[in-house]
Amino acid sequence: MLAGGAVPDWRHGLTLNPALAGPDHVVGGAAMHARPYGLDGLSWGRAGVNWQGRSLSVSAAAASLALGSYGENDVQVCLAGSPVRQTRIGIGAHALIERMGRAGSDVVPAVDVGGSYSVGTLMLGAAALGLNAPRWRDGTDLPARVVVSGAWRPVPTLLLALDITRQEAAERAAFGVEFRIIPQAGLRFGVATEPLQYAGGVGLEIGPVMVDYAWRFHPQLKGTHIIGLTGAWH
Repeated sequence: MLAGGAVPDWRHGLTLNPALAGPDHVVGGAAMHARPYGLDGLSWGRAGVNWQGRSLSVSAAAASLALGSYGENDVQVCLAGSPVRQTRIGIGAHALIERMGRAGSDVVPAVDVGGSYSVGTLMLGAAALGLNAPRWRDGTDLPARVVVSGAWRPVPTLLLALDITRQEAAERAAFGVEFRIIPQAGLRFGVATEPLQYAGGVGLEIGPVMVDYAWRFHPQLKGTHIIGLTGAWH
């Protein structure tokens, strides 16, 4: 949907708001793969697991973007809990790894913090990602990113989501919709600005397993197909 910083899904906790780690299932696992923009030799993937305890949720994942001998990896852990009813807070820790072939590799830490609040059918979220402003050894900064989000489910079959992101002096908005055709299948659409992007996809649940497909379009770099597989057990 391109937006999801307030949608209670642990997979969003890995990328948009660590407070979303784990509120929905006891044990879960997910894997995704894409070839960004259809570029030859460029591939991306992420695999993660989630565990929900009585008072604490834990998510862990590893992601990799590779092009020949160059690669970027992200190994992360998210912890989240509910200090008061309807409220969750979370923290995420990353090891960001850059592989540069014969030039060696570089590793920097990154920290995320976030919170979420739900009342009735409305969900709100806010997060600061890369809060410590990590920097590669060559001096390249990875600026912190702030995400403010909302989600509303007016009826069980419809979900609306909005994310507003600020990084350095630039703002970005993303809006997404999920419509459940039947309880086991949903259609998703999204649009984002700066740069303008579109997305569409479908999710299909088969017992405890969900199969996801998404297509994202970038005006200059063209389309990206993403395939995901998720399992969840109560």
